[in-house]
Amino acid sequence: MAKKILLINKSLCFGGIETVMQTQYFSFSKEHDVDILLFKRENISDINDNNIDYFDQYKSLKKFMNNKEKDRKYDLIICHAQSERICKQVKSLKRNNVLYVIHGMQSKKLLNGNFFARYLRKKRKQALYKNENLVTVSNAVKKDIEAMNIKPKKLETIYNPFNVDKIMNLSRQSVEKYLPEKYIVWVGRISEVKNLPLLFEIYKYISSQYELVIVGDGNDKLLNELKRKAKSMNIEDRVHFIGSRKNPYPYINNADALILTSKEEGLPTVIIEALILHTPVFGVDIPAVNELLSKYYRQGLLQETPKKMSVIIEKNIFSEFDSKKVQKDFSSSVLSIKYINYL
Repeated sequence: MAKKILLINKSLCFGGIETVMQTQYFSFSKEHDVDILLFKRENISDINDNNIDYFDQYKSLKKFMNNKEKDRKYDLIICHAQSERICKQVKSLKRNNVLYVIHGMQSKKLLNGNFFARYLRKKRKQALYKNENLVTVSNAVKKDIEAMNIKPKKLETIYNPFNVDKIMNLSRQSVEKYLPEKYIVWVGRISEVKNLPLLFEIYKYISSQYELVIVGDGNDKLLNELKRKAKSMNIEDRVHFIGSRKNPYPYINNADALILTSKEEGLPTVIIEALILHTPVFGVDIPAVNELLSKYYRQGLLQETPKKMSVIIEKNIFSEFDSKKVQKDFSSSVLSIKYINYL
C-alpha cells in the first residue's frame, strides 16, 4: 500500500543533505505520495513546486499539519534538518512516526566555548533527541550519538541513498575545464576540516606523472593560503584549482584516483560516488572513512606519515574492487525500503 510521506529540511538549496533529500524524494515518489516542507524559500531542484510547502517559522506547525492532514495523515515524517530550532518545532508535534536523520558528528559541535557552554549544548542535544526515532547516516555517527549519552527511542544506521544511474550518466558528460592525461582528484568544499595541507604533503611524494586536480571552492583566504603553500612546496605547476563544478562526476570518473584527507566526516559522500564510478579511493583512516573503505576498498586506507601514505597510493592505484556491489548497496531503491520498514 502506498504511504503518505513528508520530508522536512531548512531548504533545497544545493548541498549534501539537500541532494540526499532530493534523491530520496524521487525514489519514494515511484510508489508513494510524497510532500516536502521547507523552512526557507530556496529551491534549486527539479522538484515541482506543487509538492513543496514553505513554512513560516513564526506560525504554529501543529495548525499547519492539521490543515495538510485534513484528508489523510502522514504515515512517515523524515526530518533531515540539522537545526535545533527546526527540530524543536518538529518535536512539538509529538508524533511517533517522525524520524530524525543525523548527518554529522554531533560531539564535535561541543568542543567550542567554555565548560558551561559545552555542558548546555550537550544537555540540549540530549533533551532534543530523547525518546525520538533517530537514523544515522553511518555507524561512525551512531557511535558518536551513543558516546554523547543521548537516549533515543530507536537508533539505526541507514546510509544515504544514491541515484546510481544518474551519477553514471552524468559522469559521461564532457568536462568544462582542461584535464591532464593522468591525475588524482580531490572534490569538496574547501575548509579547515577537509585538511588540504595534508593532501599536499602526501602529493609531493607521489610520482610527477600524476597531476592534482582540486574541484571545489570555499573561503578565499584559505584558498589563497593553499595556493601559497603549493608554491612554497614547488608543486604549483602540477596542482590545478578549477573551482566548484555543477557536475563533478566526469572529473571523478576520469581520474586515476580520488584522495580524501578530512579530519572528520559523517558519511563521506564523495567516496561512495567515486567507488560507484570505479575510481580508486584513498582516505585518511578516520571512523567514517574506515567504515566504507574497510568494506569496499581496504587497500585505500591511509595511515602514518604523508610519505608512507604516498607509497600506499602508488602501490594500490591499479587495484581492482567490486563497484557493482557499491552500486547495489547504496542504490536509492534499496535504502528507501529501509526507511519504510524502520517503524
